[in-house]
Amino acid sequence: MTSYILDFDYLTQLVAIRGLLGRNQQADATLSKEISDSAEWARQTTGRANDFAVDQMVDLLHISIYQAVAHSMAAVGMLAPFMEGVFKDAFKRIGEELPRRDTAKNILAIAERRGLTPCYLPDDLATTIEALFRYRNDSLHWGFEWPKYVCQQFQDATAQWPDGWFEVARIDAEPWMFSMSATFIDHCFEVAKETVGGLQDFLVDVARRENGLKPLGRQKERMSWLWDG
Repeated sequence: MTSYILDFDYLTQLVAIRGLLGRNQQADATLSKEISDSAEWARQTTGRANDFAVDQMVDLLHISIYQAVAHSMAAVGMLAPFMEGVFKDAFKRIGEELPRRDTAKNILAIAERRGLTPCYLPDDLATTIEALFRYRNDSLHWGFEWPKYVCQQFQDATAQWPDGWFEVARIDAEPWMFSMSATFIDHCFEVAKETVGGLQDFLVDVARRENGLKPLGRQKERMSWLWDG
C-alpha cells in the first residue's frame, strides 16, 4: 500500500506547545494574584503606604497588558506555523502545494476541493485559522503596539469572529493593544489537535481507496489517549 503518512512528529510538537502554554498560564495566574494582593493592600492602608500600594498596583496592571501580549505572541508564534506546516505536509502527500500568500483562504480552498471538509476537519476551522493567521500577521509585523490604523482594522475584523476570542486594552476608548484570550488559545490548540488527527485519517483513506479498500472516515478516538487527564 502506498504510504501517505505525515512526515513529522506533530503529536509531540503539540505536547511541547501545550507545556509552554501551561507555563504561561501559570505566570498569568501569579501576576493576577499579585495585582489582587496589591489592591487589597491599597484598601487597607492610608497615607504614604496607600500611595505606594496604589502605584504598585497600577504598575502591575500596566505590566499585565504587555505580558498578555507577550504570551499571545508566543502562542500564535507556535500555533500558526504549526497549522500551516501540517497542512503543507498533508497537501504535499496528495500532490498539492500551498501558496505562500492568503494562507487561510488557500488552505480552505484545497481542503474543500480534495474532500477534506466537512468530514475530516473541525467545523469551525475556517473562522479559527482566519483569526489566528490575521493576528499572527499583525503581531509579527508590528510587535506589541500597533499603529492606530492597524488597531482599528483589527478591531473591525474581530466583529466577524466569536466574542471573547481577543482582549483589547484601550487608551481614551481607542484600541491600543490586542491579545489572544485564554479561551481562544485553548480553542486553537484543540483545533490543531483535531486537525492533525483529521489529516492523518484523510491520508489513510486516500491510500485505502487507491487499493480498493473502504475508507474508514474520521477516527477521533485514536488520539484521545494522549490527552486524557
